[in-house]
Amino acid sequence: MGSGGNIWNNNVGTPFVNAKDMIFDKLNNIRSVYGSGDYAGAEALCNDILIDVEQKVSNGEISAFEGDGILVEALWILANISFKKQDYQSMEAYLNSNQVLQTYPYGYYLMAVSHRIMGLPGNVMNQDMSILMNVKDVGRLSVEERGDVCIMLADLASDGFKANKKLKKSEIKELYRIGMDSGNEYARDKYIQMK
Repeated sequence: MGSGGNIWNNNVGTPFVNAKDMIFDKLNNIRSVYGSGDYAGAEALCNDILIDVEQKVSNGEISAFEGDGILVEALWILANISFKKQDYQSMEAYLNSNQVLQTYPYGYYLMAVSHRIMGLPGNVMNQDMSILMNVKDVGRLSVEERGDVCIMLADLASDGFKANKKLKKSEIKELYRIGMDSGNEYARDKYIQMK
């Protein structure tokens, strides 16, 4: 008789945890460590889990599909850590791996921010703006993330960058409104200034 559906290891009377549960527990621990602000600790744990997942997939302990999902999560956390450390080259490498951008389209926003900080040429910023025009309507963005994307678009348009066409003042104002509606004070100030 088990407790709560656990599988019991009869030799020692302790619950048996399968490889899949262990790896998901590690992933949850990484999220917790990252959430606490211990980025160095989270980075080390992410690097460990990348190796662990590869071994467990090779050994057949978890499926390739499960492994890919875990890799995407770990790479997303590593991309965010790299962004916070202003290591934009590593951030882009993580974002461009294993379907990370497809799973987390907010990564395109992080890339645009890093490109702007680095002062990359106008053609790069125009390309970022074109991508963000599509990303802003992706349903997987949170309200805050969508607001961030719209604010970036409005700022880029205000600075003279363009996607396929130059945005009108009314379109820029609407982007700031979306940012304002997400609770962003900067967007509220910009929206009011545009009256």
